[in-house]
Amino acid sequence: MEERPTWTDDGVRVPVDTSRANPNGMEFDNLYLDMNGIIHPASHPEDGPPPETEDDMYLAIFDYLERVFAAVRPRRLLFMAIDGVAPRAKMNQQRARRFRSAQEAQEKEEEETRLREEWAKEGREVPPRKENLFDSNVITPGTPFMDRLALFLRTFVHCKLSTDPGWAGIEVILSDGSVPGEGEHKIMEYIRSQRRQPGYDPDTRHALHGLDADLIMLSLATHEPHFCILREYVGPASGKGKGGSLSDQIEAEMQQRAAAEAEGREALVEGNFASGRQGKEAGNPTPFQFLQIATLREYLQIEFANTIDYACVGGFDLERVIDDFIFLCFFVGNDFLPHLPSLDIRLGAIDTLVDLYKACFPKMGGWVCDGGRVHLGRAKIFCTELSLIEDELLQKHRSAEERDKDKRRRRDSDVKNKEACRKHREMMQRVSDFAQVPRASAHLQALHGGPGSAKGGESGGHDAATYQRSAELALGRDASLLELFNQIQEFAQLPDDAPPCKLPSHLNSYQRAMAMQMCDELTVANKRQGADANLEIWLVKQGNGANESAAARFKRELDAMVKKRNTFDEAEEDTVQLGVPGWKERYYARKFAGLGDGAHTDIAKAYAEGLCWVMRYYYEGCCSWGWFFPYHYAPFATDIAEAIDPDEPFEPELGTPFLPFEQLMAVLPPRSASALPNALAEIMRDPSSELADCYPVDFQIDLNGKKFAWQAVVLLPFIEEERLLATIQEYAGEFSAEEQRRNSHGKPMLFVRDGHPLFAPLVKCYGPPPSAVQLTADIPRAFLSGCVTCLEDAPPPHKLLEPPAFHGLEVGRALKDFVNLAVRATFALPPAEATPSRPTLLANVKMPEPRLTRADAPVIKQGSFVTARRMGGDAQRMIGHHLPARQGSSSSSYGGHGHDYRRAEGDAAPVDEARVHALLAQRLAARVGRQFTDADRLRDELRAMGVEIDDRVKTWRVARAATMPVLPRPPHHAPPYPPPQSAQYPVAPAPHPAYAQYYSSGPMLHPPGAPGHAAYAAYQQYPAHQQPLLPPPPSHPAPYPSSAGGPAPQGRHDNRYHPYGIPPSRDARGDQGAPGGVGSAASLLRQQIALNGGARPPPPAGAPTDLNRSAAELLRQQLKRK
Repeated sequence: MEERPTWTDDGVRVPVDTSRANPNGMEFDNLYLDMNGIIHPASHPEDGPPPETEDDMYLAIFDYLERVFAAVRPRRLLFMAIDGVAPRAKMNQQRARRFRSAQEAQEKEEEETRLREEWAKEGREVPPRKENLFDSNVITPGTPFMDRLALFLRTFVHCKLSTDPGWAGIEVILSDGSVPGEGEHKIMEYIRSQRRQPGYDPDTRHALHGLDADLIMLSLATHEPHFCILREYVGPASGKGKGGSLSDQIEAEMQQRAAAEAEGREALVEGNFASGRQGKEAGNPTPFQFLQIATLREYLQIEFANTIDYACVGGFDLERVIDDFIFLCFFVGNDFLPHLPSLDIRLGAIDTLVDLYKACFPKMGGWVCDGGRVHLGRAKIFCTELSLIEDELLQKHRSAEERDKDKRRRRDSDVKNKEACRKHREMMQRVSDFAQVPRASAHLQALHGGPGSAKGGESGGHDAATYQRSAELALGRDASLLELFNQIQEFAQLPDDAPPCKLPSHLNSYQRAMAMQMCDELTVANKRQGADANLEIWLVKQGNGANESAAARFKRELDAMVKKRNTFDEAEEDTVQLGVPGWKERYYARKFAGLGDGAHTDIAKAYAEGLCWVMRYYYEGCCSWGWFFPYHYAPFATDIAEAIDPDEPFEPELGTPFLPFEQLMAVLPPRSASALPNALAEIMRDPSSELADCYPVDFQIDLNGKKFAWQAVVLLPFIEEERLLATIQEYAGEFSAEEQRRNSHGKPMLFVRDGHPLFAPLVKCYGPPPSAVQLTADIPRAFLSGCVTCLEDAPPPHKLLEPPAFHGLEVGRALKDFVNLAVRATFALPPAEATPSRPTLLANVKMPEPRLTRADAPVIKQGSFVTARRMGGDAQRMIGHHLPARQGSSSSSYGGHGHDYRRAEGDAAPVDEARVHALLAQRLAARVGRQFTDADRLRDELRAMGVEIDDRVKTWRVARAATMPVLPRPPHHAPPYPPPQSAQYPVAPAPHPAYAQYYSSGPMLHPPGAPGHAAYAAYQQYPAHQQPLLPPPPSHPAPYPSSAGGPAPQGRHDNRYHPYGIPPSRDARGDQGAPGGVGSAASLLRQQIALNGGARPPPPAGAPTDLNRSAAELLRQQLKRK
């Protein structure tokens, strides 16, 4: 749940009051922001126009920062970390990304030039070219953009601490781009240092914002159980904030309007139809979600606790398992190492590594890792075991890729065929509609307003009197046409972001056809819903772009051209052919050409060092600023196992981090040289400079079996550090004072407001004389340890503070002068340990309550024997292996009810408790599956029974009398469908007398007029929200009661068959009009058999023994009788 700012009737923005309790029912102490995950989307969003100026980008960053703060509402600390100079191991990836970004920008310019020429030849309006486009590569430490951003952020923090009650009691630490280190690792360094200090609260509740997957591993590595990751929802329905298909949007608005009219109020439209200032302000942002690290720890415990013999290490230890699990995940790749050729995370690589770890743990004889240190002997054993299955993995991957290629070809063919069919249907419908309309419609010509609006032809010679008479004739025949035309014309003049508009629903066929012709004349797109008399026509500003401006249409076509250029339907020729005999020799010959026959040993040794470096980096911080993996591809597990020498541990040199300009020279392409001082920029641009070979304009990319260009390996030469630093040193004397300041390392800053316990110590360090002040946990409500020193340019408290000059377009939203109530000082962490200790749970920590329930069990289609690896659901497989097998809807975790809600104490009102439990179980499953519409519907059903739910304490009670009589549920032995009549199959037991009227003794599929139809007609008379209360609903959680005594049925429940015996609709049938698929028929009969006690009847004489074919044969017999 997320609160958003609101607007008053006078247009005044009312911010969220973050001093109030968190609406999600959970409070947090510390909030950590990996700021680069905010800066990038705010400065160049993927789903909207970017801010016009850099200063406007800063405002967008502030908006997003406030949104995250309001979602978490920390009570102790806000830590904002911007990426500083990175270790050399990360610079390789940064260099590849920035060079590729510049290459894509160049390709886009080429496509834009080509498209402009095409439009000009066609005589179309060509929008003006945008100048001074923002270069996202400047989001790198040391650039003027990042320097000015730090200045604005410091002022923003002062302003919020001085004016916002929700910020008043917290400490703020800002580690900007001048402080060396990646943002997320600066955050982890702070957490590790505070955990070592006396007086640290082991129950501190942390929240970390960011979408990078490595944040999950880093959070696990802290061994802090009260840890959450706040991230934007990622899923098929997120669409980067978009609201789904157009038909879904229209349907949503129709439902909202209907609900509003039923309540007698004006319709309030939300989602993509939002209007007004608040809707534009919100911009339909993607919702947030919390990833609970405590829940992930539970999954890992379930996965590992009872599947390995831990006798050799004295028993199971979840903290040691987590350390080893993080190490295993390094083999599938990260920001510092490429993934092994035999391991692809999309093809179940993590499952493979986990299963292999379990199998060889006794052989390894203990844990692979001790905190951040790798036991090389055990790592060697693990890599050896991995090498034994490497050939099999490669063969499976090759088979899977071939299947995927075939599937893509069939899918593309189906898409083309469906598109052709759709266009054909639309054409035939238009022909049918326009057959009733005169082609030279005087009505439309008159409504256009005269000859000036005609589109050529003979109509252009009519005089004004002719048009006037035509208009009178048109109005005489149908006065509503003028109103209809005006409505369409007004919609055509609206801006492109206008919501869809529905035409009147009472139009006859002639008026609808005229409306379609008017839409064509006015170039207004439309969407039709329903058929015949119920046809609805919506005017839309979305879809095929008919209402777009020239600039919007140009952008859409350009984006499509760029996407096509960067998408490869068929990957380049595979010359390595992994999985085919000889793959190893071909791999090294193609991927490491020119390195010699023995190069694989050096490559493997460097990769083994990388595994140790990354593990140390995650647990202790950067152990070497200069180390990096000097290859573009990874070796095979066989070679890594041979290269690991337990007697030669990895002992890197710490070194020093690069200066900001040194990193800029190492990672920026020549296209972004303007972010550097002029002297260094010329080195990049000059093709004859001493470093010209380091800055190629054209370079190769290797798809390496992938489909999209962004997945390719960028084949750039690695920077030669000594040459680079020596060249930069030659020009250092030409730097201005401002450039010298930008080229230096900074320190984090601590901010607090007047009234905070740390305010007095920070004021003291101001002097005179300025002095360092030690902060310890002994200070009441301080909650952090470290050392603060004075900042020369820190603004004094209780004085008017003037923000930096604002040069953007949104001047009204810029920071204004305010009375500063906050102080700031440089902040240094306590000294690190000489010998880092292994992280583990702290003493006296209160572990979170277990969260996993039966609703979190894996969801696997009944009758579909799909392995977990093909599902891609690691967590589902984890819990599915170890929780009790599912039987009906019972669950030991829920006390047999399928949910964890209990009845409120003292509530003894009469109610059908079995029905309540069934609906609660369905509602819980819907909420877990994010089917919130279904969950709301089920809650309405409970309310119709008089039942109210309190989700905070997981209770329910009967608050009032039911709004309709609740019919008794059918007994367990009642079949969900009418029993088939067959001499070969025994007839199911007769239904309960209360339900006899709903069944007939006819064949399985009732003909029209059968008793089932009468019952269904009576069923439809009830309101839609009450229909599921009638027996027997097809969605009962236990269609196969465990009390049946027989084995669980293998077929899946086919919801296309109605409980009252109504045949499936036409669109649910096969090509011949019969129910589609043998599997459906078999499923029906298996359900009948299971409900009869599980006894399997003998097949007909001479029939095959396979149950599926027998079921299909029976269905054919039933249909043949009809």
